[in-house]
Amino acid sequence: MLMFSATMPREILHIAKNYMNKYEVISTTPQQMTAINTEQLYFEVQAKDKLEALSRILDNVSDFYGIVFCRTKMDCEWL
Repeated sequence: MLMFSATMPREILHIAKNYMNKYEVISTTPQQMTAINTEQLYFEVQAKDKLEALSRILDNVSDFYGIVFCRTKMDCEWL
């Protein structure tokens, strides 16, 4: 069984301890947080305005490449 998590909250660690006999936690420390040619931006918007904000970004930036993270499966389906 393999279990991957970007973070290791107590709940995830508890599952590993309960269901895995000999579990290992492997962590890495990044040498560099972002690629040199990567620009990271974020925008703080109200929850109700997120779709409108994303739509405006996509409409106004012709060479936009990005990843959109959603909190839930329903949010992903809605988006």
